[in-house]
Order: sequence, then C-alpha cells, then structure tokens
Amino acid sequence: MSHRAAADAASPFPPDIAFALLPPGGAEPPLLPEERGLLSARALPERRGEFARGRACAREAMARLGFADAPRQPILRAGARAPRWPEGLVGAISHSHGWAAAAVSWRRLYTGVGLDVERPHSAKPSLLDRIGLPEEADWLDSVPPAGRPRAFALLFSAKESIYKALNPASGVFLGYHDARVAFPQDVADATAKAPESAQRAESALPIASGRFRWHLLRDSGPAFPSGYRGDGGYVLFAERVITGVWVRA
Repeated sequence: MSHRAAADAASPFPPDIAFALLPPGGAEPPLLPEERGLLSARALPERRGEFARGRACAREAMARLGFADAPRQPILRAGARAPRWPEGLVGAISHSHGWAAAAVSWRRLYTGVGLDVERPHSAKPSLLDRIGLPEEADWLDSVPPAGRPRAFALLFSAKESIYKALNPASGVFLGYHDARVAFPQDVADATAKAPESAQRAESALPIASGRFRWHLLRDSGPAFPSGYRGDGGYVLFAERVITGVWVRA
C-alpha cells in the first residue's frame, strides 16, 4: 500500500480535509530555516524529531489539498504554541511517541479542525474523574476490560480534538467536562479487538474507524453556545488512536 493510500485509510476526516500520517521509523524530515528558530537549542532529539515530523505531515497535507508551493511553506506558531497556517487554511498537527499527523482544509469550508494522536493507557479513577463525565465513565465501564486502555485513550483524544477545533476560533478555554462525547455502540467491541502484530501497527493500517457525536455543556464564544453539537471521527490502531473534529463554516 502506498503512503497516500495508507493515509487515506487512516484519516478520521471527511474527504475535503486533507490528512497526512507518519508512523514511527525512517529518517528525520528536514525543517525549513524559518522553523528551526522555533525550537530551543536545548531541545532533546526526541522533541526535534516530533516537531520535524509534524511539520513534514503539515506540508504533505497542504500538497494533497492543492495548496500552491506547499513544500516550501514554513509552518510557524500562533498563540498557545498552535501552528500558524497560511492565509486561507485551517488545520491541526499532532504527534505522540514517534507518530505524527496533520490535517488541513480551506477556511472557506471549515471554521476549525482538531486532531489528536494518543496511545492506549489505563486510567486511574482520579484521572477518569478529571477527564470523563458520569455518562462517559458508564460507557467506559461497558467496554470489555481488554479494550479499556484503548477506549480511554479514544475518549481523551476526542476531548483534545474538540478543544483544538474550537479554541483558535473562539479563544475560549474548554475543560474536559465542558463537552460530552457519545460513541456508537460498536466502538466498545472494536476497542477490545486483540492488538495485532507490531509490524501491522507500524504500517499505519487501522483496526477500525467510524464517527462520533459531541456537544458543548458551556458557552465557548458567540459561535459555539452551550448545546452546540458537532461531529468527529476516530481511527483505531493496535498501539494508537487518532481522532479528528471539524466545524463547518
């Protein structure tokens, strides 16, 4: 499978949001001169590698979208260390333990795009209380024990993607209890699928994918009042979950 086909299979987004994914391995992509200055001279090699891979994904996603001169377009920083996209674009970058991904679309189509990559991990009760609402904790309890680390990562990732999609447009900080996420029933079974071989996990081929719904429990600016509802997508891998959220213009 080509890298482009693998990215298509791994995308949690609608087709008009371009997506690029780099699983672990391979040489570190080069940074553009303007981007090198964004990193501290004391940045650890792991941090430099994640940053470079995220920027490489961003340029690939822009190229797939049809943005002119994407290979030479630096991605600098806006507020709160978020990427600053070229005029007319909206997008997001995420990375986690060697994985990197980016999503981008035209601002005329989308007000916001959120993206998050996480690895499965168990949640202590105190962490679940901080991240999940009672209904979400009940959903997690319904997942077979083998799938709970992946399911918790999915819930956490979805909340991160909601924040990343809304905050650049609203400027409002959203906490984990300020939005409720609802997954379809079949997600519980999908999270419990036995992890596949490391070789498949590294190949960026997903185990399962689908859509989820979310709504706000507090105002996030005039455009996003309490009760505002939106869509998201997820992709499950053996060792990673990816979520995406989009807000149409």
